[in-house]
Amino acid sequence: MDTKEKQARAVINALHTINHQIDDILNELTDGKPITSTKKADLQEKLGALKDKLKISAKTGTIDGKIREQNSFERRYFHPATQSADANLMLARNSNPANGNWLERLMIAQEDITHLLSQLTELYPPSQ
Repeated sequence: MDTKEKQARAVINALHTINHQIDDILNELTDGKPITSTKKADLQEKLGALKDKLKISAKTGTIDGKIREQNSFERRYFHPATQSADANLMLARNSNPANGNWLERLMIAQEDITHLLSQLTELYPPSQ
């Protein structure tokens, strides 16, 4: 595997990780179970972690969150995806998950991630 492919796969993995974080919150939101105070606190904690990850990623544009020069895959895929998702995830950490806004905002942020993730995955499909 050459350097470019390693960089592409690292970006794919990083975007998958963020996508899984969003999925985890969405699955808990839509599991049909009532939102108890414990569940509410858990969802708010998960939202906070997601927002922190997106904020750092959008600021640095790098998969490791370090301020350094981005590689071409971070510049073309990771940074724009996380920047858009961060901008579109306009939810306060302490907001009520029962609010319909959570579902809408999370789905929009997920679309920001999956759109560029699918483009990159098309160029670098999973190895068989």
